[in-house]
Amino acid sequence: MPHADSPEFIAYAEALGCGGLLTGGTAQVTAEEITAAGGLSAAITLKAAQILRETVSALEIPPQETDKLAQLKYLTPHRAPHLDEYLAMLMFRACLPEEYRNLETRETTLFSLRDDAEAKALWARSAVFGIGGTANGGATALLGFDEHVPDGESRDSDSLTMLLKRRMFGSQAVPPALYTLLNEVDCIDSSGGAHPKNLASYIKNLQNTPITSDGAYMDPTWKTAVCDGALSALLMALRDDVPLSDRRVWLPAVRATLDNYRNRSPLKSDPLFADAYSKVRNLFLTTFDKEISKGATLLTYADEQGRRVPRKSKSGRTTAQIMLMPYIAAAVQRYWGAELGELILAPFWHTRIAREMAHTRVSRALTRDAKPTGAGYEELQTEVGRVTLIRCLPAEIPIADGVSMTGESWIIDFDADETVAAPGAINRYLQTNNNGLGYTIFRDAHSGTIVLSKGSSTPESEWVAVVNALLEDEGSSDAQDLAPSATGEPAEIGCWHVTRNANGYAAFLLNGNPAHRYVPKSAICADMLADIVEWAQTINN
Repeated sequence: MPHADSPEFIAYAEALGCGGLLTGGTAQVTAEEITAAGGLSAAITLKAAQILRETVSALEIPPQETDKLAQLKYLTPHRAPHLDEYLAMLMFRACLPEEYRNLETRETTLFSLRDDAEAKALWARSAVFGIGGTANGGATALLGFDEHVPDGESRDSDSLTMLLKRRMFGSQAVPPALYTLLNEVDCIDSSGGAHPKNLASYIKNLQNTPITSDGAYMDPTWKTAVCDGALSALLMALRDDVPLSDRRVWLPAVRATLDNYRNRSPLKSDPLFADAYSKVRNLFLTTFDKEISKGATLLTYADEQGRRVPRKSKSGRTTAQIMLMPYIAAAVQRYWGAELGELILAPFWHTRIAREMAHTRVSRALTRDAKPTGAGYEELQTEVGRVTLIRCLPAEIPIADGVSMTGESWIIDFDADETVAAPGAINRYLQTNNNGLGYTIFRDAHSGTIVLSKGSSTPESEWVAVVNALLEDEGSSDAQDLAPSATGEPAEIGCWHVTRNANGYAAFLLNGNPAHRYVPKSAICADMLADIVEWAQTINN
């Protein structure tokens, strides 16, 4: 069903000087294709699906049930999808008969764990991706794809992407170009380790950063279009054996597209833009080569000690990440053309530079207003939100077996405004000003999520004690932890989502997230956390 471009997408295209593309098209996406799709963003996605379908044309694809296809209206991932969901949705769309592919992307948020009327209505007309396996609000998807399973059941796939591969292609070997993308997404989704310049990292910027000066975010169809544009360009480049890692290929493309974005950017009137742009540009043109030579772009996994270790094949070979923004810039310009390529790439540059500007605002506000001298307590109203800073009394901090140091943990509680949509800035401030010793509480005004993070120098044993204390006091929000009571009554939902890894707990806790808004608010604050930290330090010494 044709669906139009959003007002935000149209305004952004016009601000970039690309308004003529909205209806006029290019050699890659014609005016006729735009009209048939309902808008340029939908037309980009349909072209990307066609490219993927052509790539797997030799494979046998099982047909979907005709009655369900007739009811299917939307592709519905959880709110703020990851790279895993975007590639899975593109694969699914490509495997549909052509007349059913023009489906609108509608993101879903659960506001009730067991009885969500909105989810029930939407999911009944949707193919749902990445949500529903453990929590569904009582909704049943028309077609459901989720690699997450209830506690006690075994997964048949570590990522949604690989689940879709098995559902769509069974045991058939997919073309090498597609497998390269599938394997990288699977490794990152299951084991982490995405390089900061990986598409997976840049997609998080798209989700967390306003795209307009009045605080609007990209709509789901627009986000899907730019992600599909990037993925399909990479697929074609791999299919055609383009040497993307050759500096002579990616460097001119990155330089050209970044400089073009600078000249057209809607952000360029902001006083912080020039410095932020220069820093991001330097990360590509100067730093990226060094990262490659040091092995920083290899696919990795966490070993038993939590160290990132390069993945190796049976023959002992390592694999470099290919879904990196310099390579994507080269591929997008090659296959989508200069004009349309700019429209696809600009949101990635925009949100990354805007994030850098937010970091500067946070650092400037705290550096100007916070005077971290001696143990104490401060409350600050800054230009980017309200901050509470507690400097705990010095304590013995274990740094190795039998070795400790006297350190002063900081606790920073940041109630951010809409211009700061991720905890990176406040975590960077803790790292720079107290060597990462302490904790941050980040309150996201956009999503309502609270993120509690430990600093890089905070001892793991102390963090485990803090996490366990919070779980005992406020409970878990994870569906697999909510076993019915002895009387059979549903368990009460707790506050905290814990990401577990081979070493115990990841370095952050979440109270709610964009897709699960039924979770009760935690009472966590700087004072409460300071009490828990001082108790944890006592039992660990």
